[in-house]
Amino acid sequence: MRLSRFERRILAAIVSVAAVTLAGALWFGQGAVSEAYRVGVNERVLAQLEESLAIYRLHFVALRDDAERTADAVAFDRRGDAALRADDRAALGAFLEGALERYSNVARVEVLAAGGERLAQAERVERLDEEQHRLLTLER
Repeated sequence: MRLSRFERRILAAIVSVAAVTLAGALWFGQGAVSEAYRVGVNERVLAQLEESLAIYRLHFVALRDDAERTADAVAFDRRGDAALRADDRAALGAFLEGALERYSNVARVEVLAAGGERLAQAERVERLDEEQHRLLTLER
């Protein structure tokens, strides 16, 4: 199939327009990728991300320390120790319920024997997540 001179000129015009458009798109695309790379590895942005990560780490350490202090306060309370020594499970249960009232950040308190037997338990069901609540209702 042979193309006429007019058809060749039209084809050349279409190819040149497509080539110019492609070259422009490649040039702008390369510029956009370079800019995104410069922003992505920007030292200021990296420093701010590392700083916020350090702040979150400190926050979680503070939360863990608070939880440990609360656990120690419940564990070393004389009323709980007295109920354990007297083997009074009702008093132990009442002590645990009181611990839930005193410490709003506690959702569940359990006292386990050395062998793993649960001696007493108190819990605040509304503070448990849905999966824990579902498992809890299945146990009962």
